[in-house]
Amino acid sequence: EPTVTDAALVLGWLGAEDYLGGEIRLDLGLARAAIEKKVAEPLGITIEATAQGIIRVANAQLAQAFRAITSSRGLDLRDFHLIAFGGAGPLYGGMLARELGMRGVVVPQYPGVFAAEGLLATDIRHVDQRAFRALLDEADLTALATTLASLRRALDLELQADGVPAERRRFNILLDLRYRGQFHELAVEVPQAL
Repeated sequence: EPTVTDAALVLGWLGAEDYLGGEIRLDLGLARAAIEKKVAEPLGITIEATAQGIIRVANAQLAQAFRAITSSRGLDLRDFHLIAFGGAGPLYGGMLARELGMRGVVVPQYPGVFAAEGLLATDIRHVDQRAFRALLDEADLTALATTLASLRRALDLELQADGVPAERRRFNILLDLRYRGQFHELAVEVPQAL
């Protein structure tokens, strides 16, 4: 099946000989054949127009994901720059930022290892959840405390397995609460004593 990489190769945005520093060779002929046979021919359009369409669809899907995440957090993308990292970030970052009306694009010096670099510098974090359905004013607090203790023990074991010393472990417990008849939950932090 044709991929976004095939489309970029057909458009000349990627070099077949030096992809990933020459470790992987791409085949322009196979990329063109996949796009032609699977998409261009059935639609009756050129291979190049199809490749552009593949890129536009991929960018539209990314833009929609950006909009969904930021609008749910009350953020306006027009106030931000896009940090384009990874192997393909700098290739598509400008188009995506333009589509989203962002201020500009920042490309780190080594975009291909930027995420890995951040991963090495970040704290280890685990997230887990347990279902506990109850009306707040009728909740069995002993059962809730037991559930939260079980959750904390499980996360503590994961941090221990990661080699995080006990004195460096921190826990935040949140309950997803909602009013009767309300669809959306509110995350409310629980005091550690519970």
